[in-house]
Amino acid sequence: MSQAFRLVAFSLFIASSYQDVEGQEISLIQDEAVSATVVLPDFPSRIEKHAGQLFCRYLAMMANQSLVPSPIRESEFTSNSGQSVVLIGKSESNQIIHQMVKKGLFRLSQDSPGGDGIVVKTIYDQQTNYLVIGGSSDRAVLYATTHFLEQTGKVGVFWDGEYIPKRKSWKVTNLSINEKPHFPLRQYNQGCVFTYSWIIGI
Repeated sequence: MSQAFRLVAFSLFIASSYQDVEGQEISLIQDEAVSATVVLPDFPSRIEKHAGQLFCRYLAMMANQSLVPSPIRESEFTSNSGQSVVLIGKSESNQIIHQMVKKGLFRLSQDSPGGDGIVVKTIYDQQTNYLVIGGSSDRAVLYATTHFLEQTGKVGVFWDGEYIPKRKSWKVTNLSINEKPHFPLRQYNQGCVFTYSWIIGI
């Protein structure tokens, strides 16, 4: 076997291995309809539940879909080959996220990325394409959700209105965001309109 052939074969192996870890395409919107399944813990906290509902609501608005899909619980979820799944929650509450952490696919705890830290990551596991939106605390889950909607979805929420980009289709791939706040203390009233929506219940 030639040296050049070995190099090409090794490169292809590395590329395929990276794809398995980082995830393939996650289809969130297809043909102007929400195409992903959003999965919450079986017993979500109030904030985790709000984060899931918020994600579904904005996804439906981007697709211009009148019917807003509801998140399902872990016990209702069955993995299918090629399915696009959005996991929302903490490692302690969402057992699918917890199993990924145990496999070493990413870290999500009070130690790493740290208190109020977030993870937004595409994962290919068990023949299923996942988008993990996780936090190391309840409020971090909400921050992770709004961070994804703002930075990746380009959603803008302002005091005098919202900007919702309309999409016929939307796919994300190879996302790997791992962040923690610059300040040691985060509070619910630090100017985040998404967060106020939770406080006043809209």
